Amino acid sequence: MAKGTYKGSKSKTPPTPMQGLIRAAAWPIAVIATAFGCPGAMALPVCCLIARLAARGVEYDAKDPWGRARPTDLRGDASYRKAKNWLSDPNVLLPTSADAAVSAGLACLSCLPVRGWAGILQFLGAYVWLQAFWAERRDRTLTAEGRDRGIRQRRTKWARRQVPAILRCMLPAIPVGVIAAALTGLVPLAFAPALLMSAIPMRRAHKAARRQADLDYQAAGLVWKWAEGMDKAVTKGRPGSVMDTKKGANGEWLFTMTTPSGAREWATQATALAFAPQAQADGLDVGFALDGMDERRVAVAVATTDMPDLGALMDDETGLAARMIIDEVRVGACYSATPGKVSGLKAAATRDGHVSCRSFDLNGTNADWSNIDGDWLKGSADPKFGDWMGAAGLVILVDPSGHGWIAVDDDWRTMEFDEKACARLRWPKAQTPRHDRSMAAYMEVLQRTKNEKAKWSTAASAFKLSPPVTLRYTDETTYRADRGWSLTRLPMTLGGDGSDVTAWMKADFRPVFGDSLVADILPTRSGNGWSRRILDYVHAGRAGNMSMPDALRDLDGCGPAERLLARVLVSRAFANTLKRPAFVSDPRQCLKDGCGTLWRVDVELFGGVTAADARKGENHVRALAGADVALWEWIDDSHVVLWAGDRIPPDVSDWRSGRLYGKAMTLRLSQCWAQAGAVSRDGRSVETAELGPGPNGMVRAVFTLPAGLSMDKADAATSTFMDAAGYGYMKPFDVDAPGRFGLLLAERDPLPDRLLSDWSQLDPSHPRRVPFGLKDDGSPAIWDVSKTPHLLASGTTGSGKSSVSVTCALAMLRLGWQVAVTDPSKGANDFRPIRDRLIAFEDSLEGCYALLQWAEGEMKRRARLIKENGGGDFTTLPDGVRPKPLLLFIDETNSLLGEDERPLPNPNDDPELENANIMLKWRNGLRHNIGLRLSHLLTQARSAGIAVLLGAQQLKAGSLDALPAASTCKEMLGRVFLGNGETAGNISTAHVREANRMLRQAGSMPKGRGLYEPMGGGLDMVQCWWSGMGDDLVANAKGIPAAEPIDLSDHMPVRPDVVGAVDEPAEEAIEEDLSFGDDFVL
Repeated sequence: MAKGTYKGSKSKTPPTPMQGLIRAAAWPIAVIATAFGCPGAMALPVCCLIARLAARGVEYDAKDPWGRARPTDLRGDASYRKAKNWLSDPNVLLPTSADAAVSAGLACLSCLPVRGWAGILQFLGAYVWLQAFWAERRDRTLTAEGRDRGIRQRRTKWARRQVPAILRCMLPAIPVGVIAAALTGLVPLAFAPALLMSAIPMRRAHKAARRQADLDYQAAGLVWKWAEGMDKAVTKGRPGSVMDTKKGANGEWLFTMTTPSGAREWATQATALAFAPQAQADGLDVGFALDGMDERRVAVAVATTDMPDLGALMDDETGLAARMIIDEVRVGACYSATPGKVSGLKAAATRDGHVSCRSFDLNGTNADWSNIDGDWLKGSADPKFGDWMGAAGLVILVDPSGHGWIAVDDDWRTMEFDEKACARLRWPKAQTPRHDRSMAAYMEVLQRTKNEKAKWSTAASAFKLSPPVTLRYTDETTYRADRGWSLTRLPMTLGGDGSDVTAWMKADFRPVFGDSLVADILPTRSGNGWSRRILDYVHAGRAGNMSMPDALRDLDGCGPAERLLARVLVSRAFANTLKRPAFVSDPRQCLKDGCGTLWRVDVELFGGVTAADARKGENHVRALAGADVALWEWIDDSHVVLWAGDRIPPDVSDWRSGRLYGKAMTLRLSQCWAQAGAVSRDGRSVETAELGPGPNGMVRAVFTLPAGLSMDKADAATSTFMDAAGYGYMKPFDVDAPGRFGLLLAERDPLPDRLLSDWSQLDPSHPRRVPFGLKDDGSPAIWDVSKTPHLLASGTTGSGKSSVSVTCALAMLRLGWQVAVTDPSKGANDFRPIRDRLIAFEDSLEGCYALLQWAEGEMKRRARLIKENGGGDFTTLPDGVRPKPLLLFIDETNSLLGEDERPLPNPNDDPELENANIMLKWRNGLRHNIGLRLSHLLTQARSAGIAVLLGAQQLKAGSLDALPAASTCKEMLGRVFLGNGETAGNISTAHVREANRMLRQAGSMPKGRGLYEPMGGGLDMVQCWWSGMGDDLVANAKGIPAAEPIDLSDHMPVRPDVVGAVDEPAEEAIEEDLSFGDDFVL
């Protein structure tokens, strides 16, 4: 209300306090009217009602510290509020409380002078006025001093448990009242005694309510006194009403105060410090704390500045709680904690007749017990940052179950604990010594935890970490190794400040803890995952541990101590290599005792660190862990298995299990791929999917390509992989699975340098399967004519290409084939010792021409024979009709297909030059015809049982293109290429790359060594059989019957006429035009 105006009036002059006069006039009227037998008591409520309507307020000419208007005339204001608030709550008229009985009894007595219906009005007037009077007495806000304190005495309601006492009081009074009424004729006397006596049992509750209201009133007076004594308010809102006030034995106050503007602005150290000068002027300290979760109430603690005797303080629950709250405000502010109300103080132990230990709870603080244990109870005596209640000489311990203990000192053994009551307060998981489960032993464990946390607070602060909130000493375990050294593992729990175990794993606590050999943090398992707040502290001092290994290469054995140390070494290596530490599981020793060390460790990666990052840091990890070798087993992007130690024994007997040995071998090959650079973008290398024994003493390995890595890149890395893996020989094989490829591996070439013919491998029941050597996988090299109708045997000079041709011819002779040989270039000298076993042996160009003419005619004859016998092919002919299969061997094919030199210039018509040119043209014509016949045979003779074996020096890429229909001809040829030369032209284009790799791998090769490529098949390295020369060859042909030569005379070409000479024509000779024009040009 603005200054200069008055409540309920527009006048600027002070109103006359009419309400007081009206209320005062009510009593004379009531007494006089009653004396004349009228219901005068009605004047009392009527005048009070008139005063309420006529009430006028006083001037609001001042302001309180919060800027609200207030009157200077507090008494006048109190008179106004009394009148204005008369019977403001009609519920007070209800007979729900004991005061209604008193009012009814007194109202009955007021009716004695009045008769008839006027008595009823007299009763109502007295009852209403009395009930309003009691309500006014209970409302302390209607007094001058209590205007703003908000204290109202609680109305004493009827109590069910007091019903027996009420009845005991009323029963004697009822007959007394009835008798008095009968004797006097005054009916109200029958009711008055019983009504008045019924309220007597409720008198104790009424006094308690009044005492509580008095205490609340006094407590509110303290707060208002101090608040109004400040120049400026420190809170936005004014103090509210006070309730539940308790007064301690040593002058302490503890009460709850409502805060209309919110509790948090009160529950701060700043507010307490602002009140401190006013409170200390009265010899008191004050503190404010949140009262649980209620945001509209605070707990207010007031205590004398003088500290009482600790025994007396521990005996006084109220005084102890008040002093704990006041000190809680100080220590909580040091760590940005909001203070909460101390509650649940329960006596736990006594000493010398005084309480020596209590348990307690905190309600409302935002500090959890781990923060309290780690920050508030460091063991510090600093005036500002000292321990909670440390200045008072009291000891506070945090119980892991979520409450606190406060005691006069830490001499637990001299205290007498209530074991039964304390059993409900102990942490159920705590493990005191087995021989002593007493509360004293339990408190000693908590005390030890507190002392050690002080050390951890110092250690953690060096790395800007918060100390652990729980040190589980009861779970502490010491592991001893057979060699005498030992490790201790201590579980710890971190607080809820946001830090997790990875930050601790980065820290090196060895210098902090007396330069220990081991002072490392390890994570702990939680279900199927890892706990981020529970960790293991692994410690080993120098005393007695000088024999402890510091590297995996020296850490043999597989006991608990060895496994824990291996885990520490690997975890430390990863923590110092990666940007985030890795979680390392319990390692496993893979090698038997005395066979070296190789530890298998599961490693999980977090914080964006991938397996590729771990692989990149391999050298650093290996060096820090003290390992000479390391293998990586890739599980997924965040999970790898590290195998690290001093060696990877190749002997399975050195390993603890064959499974471990097999896995390590596969990982070794995968590691070699990584070293060779066969790695995808995400860091994954080619992985070994299968590993086992292969043919011919080789190792059979199946590999998987990682996503993003092409087969071409893997092929390019093969040579480097073999060098890293220690293999000198490799052969690929097909795998029927996408993304996989297979290799046969050997330390050296598995083929022998020389291999004699082994005719025992011939199978007469399969005459079309012609073995001629040994493949690198140990299987025989077979020319299967049914699949590869023709064969090209080429090679470098001295490589043994003629020898393989001889071997194939001998094998086919033994299998019942007819063999015809021609070599117009070198005379087929390799076959000369066995020419009697051949149906044709032609060492001239004319003979070669004649043989090809005959072979083509034989092919056509057989085709007609097949047609006459129902069709099909050579193999479907009846036994009596089917001729023998025929092998046609043509050596030096590349020389045969090429033309001689070009005609010589003859400007002078020299007859000799002319004759030379004539013969040159004739010979070239023969070669063209031979090429044409050979092309026909290669493309058409398959079904006729005629196979062609071509021998040639090392061909060039386009050498066979001289043949007509060259593309079709080349598709009908298998290839045997001996020696280490140019593969283009000698091997099909599809296999040139692999052939070059195989030749590079082979290096210098013995005679008879080369590549075999059957038609439509793969590529194999072979060692061809050696059938001998001269007499050895004749001996190898033993048992092969002589063959009847065929007559080629009818197919011999006619020699051309020359200048200056006349040749007699041969009888019955066939004359052909050998000019093919320009259609057949090399």
